Amino acid sequence: MLACFAVVFILQLGPRITAPFGDSHDGRNGGVWGMAARAVRTHGIVKSRIGARLETPEGTTRIYAHHPPLITVETAAMQAVFGESHLATRGPAWIGSLAVIALVYAIARNCGARPLMAACGTVFGLGTRMFFVFGGMLDTPVVGLPVALAVVLAWQWVTTRHDTRLWPLAAATVFAVLAAWEA
Repeated sequence: MLACFAVVFILQLGPRITAPFGDSHDGRNGGVWGMAARAVRTHGIVKSRIGARLETPEGTTRIYAHHPPLITVETAAMQAVFGESHLATRGPAWIGSLAVIALVYAIARNCGARPLMAACGTVFGLGTRMFFVFGGMLDTPVVGLPVALAVVLAWQWVTTRHDTRLWPLAAATVFAVLAAWEA
């Protein structure tokens, strides 16, 4: 059920995540993060200030440091591995959304839901227009959601299993702070 849901999600998202960036919220965000990722790949993480120093096509340099840095680092990594394409640039969003499916299921299972009920809850909970529309949009709330869910899952693990090892929770929390202000 979850695999079918993930396939439907990717199939309906396909035309949008491979399309050029346009004059829209998605286009402006993707353009900024794509330029920031290029700055990291071209000038390095320190000289580019984690992608905050953006070189415009006109040859000027602008500073854009209004968001946590994980989105830039993830986008640069995707572009380094898969090339500079719209699909790769949007990769942190749509891959993160696939991770959200698994994480919501894991959280439901950890709450005691049986596998079928956890899968049904995941599909019904995420099967909304909001998830299908924004799940491929490169923006910090989308990239931050899977990391925030990882914090919830790590917190569940510590509290329900009385596990005294807090490093997974601490690590997930650090990544969450680096991913999105909402975290």
